[in-house]
Amino acid sequence: PGRAARELGAGARAALGGELPASAAMLDEGIHLIVFVHGFQGNQYDLRMMKNALADIFPHAECLLSSSNEKDTYSDIQALGANLAREIDRHVQQLMLPLSKISIMAHSLGGIIARACLAHPVMRRFRDKFHTYCSLGSAHL
Repeated sequence: PGRAARELGAGARAALGGELPASAAMLDEGIHLIVFVHGFQGNQYDLRMMKNALADIFPHAECLLSSSNEKDTYSDIQALGANLAREIDRHVQQLMLPLSKISIMAHSLGGIIARACLAHPVMRRFRDKFHTYCSLGSAHL
């Protein structure tokens, strides 16, 4: 998928005399995935206003409102982090486009879950893509 997207970008660039619109240029660079992680007893819609604000600022970014831990935020942190890691991995596979960056915006317990996710083995293949980690109201030890 990455090579096909780059070839599409090269073909579009040639057709436009070397210039690409910003949305087509994103195919060459890859997609910036912003993951939003809710807190204790939360759901995927808790951070939707933040997602909407960031989507206005970064219109070419892909936003993922995490839902993998909605039904059970009482589990241990490692299990919640593993759920989030698998959800991100599935989402990236479904995109079928090259990924340039992953940023995480988290609230409350979501910040701790996100840190457990980043340490999970599933996330190793994305380590060179990590861009921003922002937690709001999360504990840091």
